[in-house]
Amino acid sequence: MIQRPNPIGAAPSHNLAKTADEYIERLGDWRGEIIQELRELVVSTIPKGHESIRWGQIVYELNGPFCYLKAFRNQVHIGFWRGDQIADPKQLLEKSKDKMRHIKFTDFDQIQLQPLRNMLKSAVKLNRDLGDPTVTTRAVQTK
Repeated sequence: MIQRPNPIGAAPSHNLAKTADEYIERLGDWRGEIIQELRELVVSTIPKGHESIRWGQIVYELNGPFCYLKAFRNQVHIGFWRGDQIADPKQLLEKSKDKMRHIKFTDFDQIQLQPLRNMLKSAVKLNRDLGDPTVTTRAVQTK
């Protein structure tokens, strides 16, 4: 059988993974090594968090999603749903959309463990205090 490149718009194979282990294995390069290091950091910092594959990425949840790990062609992101509310004294976070923020990695040596631990703890505390960030509440309109 001839191996053909993915058609335009087709998801890379790691986006089709069903587990975090499979996601990392399908990467098979430096991105997988960075994601594995970030994964170990998340799990050791937030041991009660739930790991799953959602939206084509590794997602961690506790009272709703609090962070994700995602590989791109030339970089890896760790992102936070309420990133705009997380203290970032080293200015590592970049705007993703709305309230989300992420940190971009192109090299293993860019990982700063303590600031990331602090951000993870803050993200979980925000979910505990404010609830699931993916649930939108609408004010009840009265006449």
